[in-house]
Amino acid sequence: MPERKPTETLRCKVKDHFESIAPDYDSYKQRSRYYHAQLKALLIELVPDHREIVILEIGCGTGALLAHLDPKAGLGVDIAENMVDLARKRWMDRSNLRFHVGDAETMADQEIVDYSNQWDAIIMSDVIEHLYDPGAAIASIAAVARPGTRVIITWANALWEPILHVLEALHMKMPEGEHKWEDRRTVSALLTHNGFGIEQEGTRCLIPADFPGADVVNRLFISIPGIRRLGLIQYIVAVRGR
Repeated sequence: MPERKPTETLRCKVKDHFESIAPDYDSYKQRSRYYHAQLKALLIELVPDHREIVILEIGCGTGALLAHLDPKAGLGVDIAENMVDLARKRWMDRSNLRFHVGDAETMADQEIVDYSNQWDAIIMSDVIEHLYDPGAAIASIAAVARPGTRVIITWANALWEPILHVLEALHMKMPEGEHKWEDRRTVSALLTHNGFGIEQEGTRCLIPADFPGADVVNRLFISIPGIRRLGLIQYIVAVRGR
């Protein structure tokens, strides 16, 4: 995988990419609807009390995942203004949701913490691979978390990279732009270094398309040693210590 470029250069590339694809973002997700249904189901499983808590989602896009979780109060943050504009319009009737423009790396420095130090859960889904400084992002998340805050991070398994490149070339998935898929050990180390304890980690979604039998395979085979490392969706659940 390519080395990360200087942070400001990479930040501009990532921001420009997501600003440009914002008008087509939801249609891309519709093309990958089975994958996104699997992702939503995983988040519901990992955050079973989602309707009763305060959630911060970093890299919220147009807000569909946060709206699906439908928390007591939710704040979605995204680096792309066009994404945030679409999220605000799409979910304007949901008084429990707010959306703001911001970077994961500078969360602690931004005036967007409507529920400062009250976050029950912080979610970052399919985002960490696009961050210009993952270490700074995790440190920033730690700064706005309180003891007991759960952090849920999901991202694509690098083993799938060749397949995902083909799907992107065939316009069957959203173009990723600049990215680097970190391995789980790296993400886990960043979390523990910043005061989080790892509660759960693993993979899901062996088959990311609605083929016959996909639900059965995804439900039953993911627990088999040697097979479970092949899941497309990697995830880590961590809890902020005192």
